Amino acid sequence: MRLLLIEASEKLRSSLVPALAAAGYLVEVAESCAGAAGLMQACAYAMVVLDLTPRTTDALGLLKGLRQRGDDARVLVLAGREQVNDRVMALDHGADASLVKPVLTDQLLSSLAWLRERGEPAPPICIGEVSLDAERRLVRCKGQPLALSPKEFELLEYLMQQRGRMLTRGALYAQLYAGHPDASEKVIEVLMSTLRSKLSRLGAPELIETRRGLGYVIPN
Repeated sequence: MRLLLIEASEKLRSSLVPALAAAGYLVEVAESCAGAAGLMQACAYAMVVLDLTPRTTDALGLLKGLRQRGDDARVLVLAGREQVNDRVMALDHGADASLVKPVLTDQLLSSLAWLRERGEPAPPICIGEVSLDAERRLVRCKGQPLALSPKEFELLEYLMQQRGRMLTRGALYAQLYAGHPDASEKVIEVLMSTLRSKLSRLGAPELIETRRGLGYVIPN
């Protein structure tokens, strides 16, 4: 499978290319979007790994042009932890998934394998003005991106999937922390507090209700 790696960091390129080749990809490399555009004109790629860091200028323009041409290559974007808006814009422009740098090689290979095997993505879950896209790991509140930790995302996703169902602290703990005997159920209270705080800042403070002595619920 032909793959184009667009990555500004020589160090990251030197570590990823052998791993990608060992996984069976026919890898070509571009250090910039200008170089990538020339390669894309010459041949088609099934997969594209696109660096969104500032050193890779016009990455979003390259991605937008790719989709406007009708190119259906699976695109995985890489971005710094602070580049929340860039990751959201890339997904809006047609990227299939994103990873936060620093990227582990096994994590990258796993994400690429998932993109190769997945079918049509499930539609986002929408409740009021909050939408959650499980495929892209993206949450919006009133149209604005909401930056969540992995466990905050999992907590919100499960509550939205189980809308109308009362979930005890123990049930949430079992869902999120199965196989982690060192954790405590009290972690759910901490996660719930930070999640609600973030939702409140974007104008959705009442999404999750607490039923004293019973648990938590997103009402129908």
